[in-house]
Amino acid sequence: MSALGIAAFLNDLWPAALIGTYEWHGLDILVLTDLTVLILSWFAVGSWIYRAHANFDLIDGPAKTFTPGWSVGWFAIPFANFVMPFKAMKELWQASHAMPVDSEQTAPGLLWLWWLSWLGGSVAQYGDYYGWLDIVGYAATSVSAACLIVIVHRINRAQPSMSIASTFE
Repeated sequence: MSALGIAAFLNDLWPAALIGTYEWHGLDILVLTDLTVLILSWFAVGSWIYRAHANFDLIDGPAKTFTPGWSVGWFAIPFANFVMPFKAMKELWQASHAMPVDSEQTAPGLLWLWWLSWLGGSVAQYGDYYGWLDIVGYAATSVSAACLIVIVHRINRAQPSMSIASTFE
């Protein structure tokens, strides 16, 4: 089944898509593009988070609470995914910047902006129809993505053994 067939299936239109009679509209293409980017970003960001946390297994650094696998895995656990991925990223930030890993210490504003905009974007885009709330959701997700790019860049700079090439090896 093609990617278009999968997107149509997700939109409850699979019989028409399978026989090629479904007429694709702009919104359908937008949904398909959004889904494709979402899945690709899950793999890219998940790989980076895993590798960044795994770097601390190679050096003598502060004690960690999160393993590389759980740093990524928390994103998939219902309800825990509202808090635990943020805590794992905070630990990664603190350890990367040679700060004491302390759950009581406040996280930098950039991490808070990334996390709250990601949560806001995720919640705002949850619904059956497209409207103004989806526009707010896409805007929040865009802010979250921009913050994540800055976070990745700063953590990569802070970890001497971390490079873009080694992230995906």
